[in-house]
Amino acid sequence: SVPELLDNIQGMHHFPERKLLFEIDKFLNKIMQVHFDHHGEVLMKLHDQFADLKKELEVHLVKEDELYFPAIRLALETKAVTPEHIANFKDLEEDHKIVGEIIHEIQTLTDKFTPPADACMTYAKTFGLLEELTESLLIHVYKENFILIDALQRSVN
Repeated sequence: SVPELLDNIQGMHHFPERKLLFEIDKFLNKIMQVHFDHHGEVLMKLHDQFADLKKELEVHLVKEDELYFPAIRLALETKAVTPEHIANFKDLEEDHKIVGEIIHEIQTLTDKFTPPADACMTYAKTFGLLEELTESLLIHVYKENFILIDALQRSVN
């Protein structure tokens, strides 16, 4: 059901992704300081891309949690799902596109999350967390762009 799907998206993606953003931010800053001499140029670009990703996701998740998901729940409860609900939610697909572009850039910068030969454990952990976040985001976006939109279209009165 749509409410179960919304719960799934929030529980499996929104909350864990926020936690990953915080962890990655902390570790990325640490490895940038420690490994600047050998990997500064790449790490600064990665830091910039991650900052853009973090900014996009923080705003996107708040919009979904505080605006779009509650509106969908209310519309379902009152049996008043309209094409406008779907159109409003489809507006978030632009956010998904931006996130996808940033993820692609991060994958390129990290050679698909492969730490350099001289990487410390924190460096490797940071890349592992980036990969975990990326995998979660790809599933998250798929659920919203395809499964949720389809379920909402079937609910339109």
